[in-house]
Amino acid sequence: MADLAFMNLMKYDAMTFGNHEFDKNADVLARFVQGAAFPFVSSNVDFSGEAALQAFVRPAAGAGQAAAGKIYPTMIKEIGGEQIGLIGLTTPDTANIASPGAVTFADPAVSAAAAVKQLQEQGIDKIIALSHLGYEEDIELAQAVAGIDVIVGGHSHTKLEQAVVDRTFEAPTLIVQTGEKGQFLGRLDVAFDKEGVISEYADKLISIEEKNGSAYVLANDPEAEALLKQDYKPGVDALGREEVAKSTVVLNGVRDDVRTKETNLGRLIADGMLSAARKAGANATLALQNGGGIRASIEAGTITLGQVLTVLPFNNDLVTVKLTGKEIREALENGVSKLPASDGRFPHVAGMRFYYDSLKPAGSRVVKIETLQPDGSYVAMKEDATYELATNAFTARGGDFYDSLAKAYNEGRVVPLYLPDYEVMETYLKEKKTIDESTAPAGRIIDLKGSPLPVDPTPTPTSTTTPTPTPTATPTGTATPQPTASTTPAPTAKPGEIAAPLQLSEQAGLTVGTVTVGAEQALAALQAAADGKLTIAASAAGSFDRTEVTLASGTVAALLGAPSFREAAVSSPQGSYVLTRALLESLAKGAADAALTVKIGSGQAGLDLAKAAGLPAIGAAEYELALTVDGKTSEPNRFGSYVPRSLSLADTSAVTAIVRLSSDASGQLAYVPVPFIVQDGQIVFFSRGNSSYVALGGAAAAFADMRGHWAAAAVQELAGKRIVAGKTASAFAPGDAVTRAEFAVLLARTLGLTAGSAASFTDIAAGAWYADGIAAAAEAGLIGGYEDGSFRPQQRITRQEMAVMTLRAVQLAGRQASAPQAEAVAFADSGRIASWAQAAAAELSRYGLIQGDDQGRFQPLAGATRAESAALLQRLLAQASFE
Repeated sequence: MADLAFMNLMKYDAMTFGNHEFDKNADVLARFVQGAAFPFVSSNVDFSGEAALQAFVRPAAGAGQAAAGKIYPTMIKEIGGEQIGLIGLTTPDTANIASPGAVTFADPAVSAAAAVKQLQEQGIDKIIALSHLGYEEDIELAQAVAGIDVIVGGHSHTKLEQAVVDRTFEAPTLIVQTGEKGQFLGRLDVAFDKEGVISEYADKLISIEEKNGSAYVLANDPEAEALLKQDYKPGVDALGREEVAKSTVVLNGVRDDVRTKETNLGRLIADGMLSAARKAGANATLALQNGGGIRASIEAGTITLGQVLTVLPFNNDLVTVKLTGKEIREALENGVSKLPASDGRFPHVAGMRFYYDSLKPAGSRVVKIETLQPDGSYVAMKEDATYELATNAFTARGGDFYDSLAKAYNEGRVVPLYLPDYEVMETYLKEKKTIDESTAPAGRIIDLKGSPLPVDPTPTPTSTTTPTPTPTATPTGTATPQPTASTTPAPTAKPGEIAAPLQLSEQAGLTVGTVTVGAEQALAALQAAADGKLTIAASAAGSFDRTEVTLASGTVAALLGAPSFREAAVSSPQGSYVLTRALLESLAKGAADAALTVKIGSGQAGLDLAKAAGLPAIGAAEYELALTVDGKTSEPNRFGSYVPRSLSLADTSAVTAIVRLSSDASGQLAYVPVPFIVQDGQIVFFSRGNSSYVALGGAAAAFADMRGHWAAAAVQELAGKRIVAGKTASAFAPGDAVTRAEFAVLLARTLGLTAGSAASFTDIAAGAWYADGIAAAAEAGLIGGYEDGSFRPQQRITRQEMAVMTLRAVQLAGRQASAPQAEAVAFADSGRIASWAQAAAAELSRYGLIQGDDQGRFQPLAGATRAESAALLQRLLAQASFE
């Protein structure tokens, strides 16, 4: 009741219920309501099934009628002589993420519309909604229900720097939310016209740490400070001082991490649950903890009981459940069903490990489950066998949508052990005394991301590294790769071309053709070229595997010394490599003796790897450079600009994507798509590095929810190029919101970017599915983080953030001379665009990459959908020159 004491002290005008108000039973919440010095407004919650709560429910309250400690479907409050209507909305997910008993939750939009109508019938034209639905749902509410003037939001912990304005209806709706944990205070001043429509407003988000000179803007309240020190601080301090154990490592309980992947803290909690269940006499061999129940991290050093209570604040009792292997699979399917979105149902496990594929449709992602044996080995779980699982009572009753556990609970297969979760963890920590990396071994939850199961997994994995994503498109057949047999070179060369006959030799089982071009020969051909473009046409009679063309020492310097020189293209039966002036300058760095060898191979090894991974590969080539300066040879592989290359194929019409192959940290095959065009019957692609490149065919996924959609063509094109994938095999989910991580990865894949090192952001874990994409985008200068060093990957991206990132991408890729350009759009809400995003919004509108809505607004703080992102990136690709 400590929170309630301070709520009363703050003199709330009204409150609505959040999901955590229902974490305990009805009697606990009833005591909370009864002790409140303010009324509650709740428009979509039915308390009639719980007598203890129904006793506080009253009919709608008129002005001055709402009493403290009572619950109303609507309220009217008089402020400054004006009557303001209040409604309250609670997320329907409460039924599955809390313990509401017989309390039920109606559709928020339907309930809101009814509540608004009721208030309007009483002459109320100024209405505020207190919402615990979440930011995205608040947007949907504003777009679905007319008549709401302000939505004061919660649940999603979203920090809105400025009020978001939705203009779906004639009268605008303001949406505000202040983040979480009391870190910010929001102030919103609103003026209404005589029709009850917002005419102007001023909003401010004030940090509790904000200072004016040396003084805090929000000073300590003496009465609150006295209450805290006298009634609560002694007990909190006592808990804080009670040492439980020590840890040499940070125990990761970061919200987005525990809800998307296994962490050392999640494993530790699950191990403690399994240990406690066994000591209580149960025959449990498995344990499961929902990620939503883990509420904080623990820093390295001394672990106190206070920290344990912060991590596990809900006082959930430990239980055991008897389940079949099939039911456990269903539980784990539920646990990973919302990925990549952050969701409290994500499971942390003990006594087992499982492999899943996040690229598969939800409900069919779990590929393999294995149970841990006493000797440390793993054996496959049997679907018809019965296992005993330790978990918390919340999950056992079906919380977080664990329906297979709820079924077992209702059938009497659950045994309560009457051990609160925090006591279980406290006891386990005391037994361990010191926690280190080896205490809770990793490798229990492995996302295959399209890759096949490991052939021979080790008995006790110690790494959480997961494979890099592979595409979801089903191969539709592969064609025979184009042979690399060459023809006899022509006796005469074209103007600007060097006919370079190759000398064939055997090298490590490969037939390699080599030729050297000197400075005199290169300059003579350049002089004959009309456009400053030199071509070295390498050829030989007979079949061979790799072409190696060497620009002899001094040749690079001679070409760079010629003012007319623009590029030297090396062509071979396997493909071509364009050495632009910028590339040669960056490689030679002024060295007069630089020699450069261009190697173009058939790429057969890459082709075989791609086919073995199930990719519809139809051709390949491998590209390398060897640079010799001052007698030392290096193999440059990462460039500061795009390098054009071509890949020889008999039929270019079947190509849907070109991908760059690599291996991830675990040795699994990985790839990144690269931009390409078909030019003069050749596949020409653009990349900023060397590797093996594979041409893919096959039809792109056909998404049922894109039929007739305005963005169908853009999504189809990007899906074929392996830039985007569906949420499931048949659904793209065009209306789903895009996070900062998702858009950064999309940008990296659109531009074919890879990273040389990990990103430096504090909240990007190395094993996260988006880590490589974010690192690549950051290295290319497309994205930046916040002042605290974080990137906030799961935060919904705003339109103005997207505009800034996209303009940087345009600047990196370049624009074709023929690309459209017009006057910048004068957006109706240009004054709401942040100063740091105004130039980006203007430039992209000039290029035709973005446009306003049907009312001419940019809506800078609104989110973007998957369809909108795909359309934007498709337009970017169409205009890019990659020069």
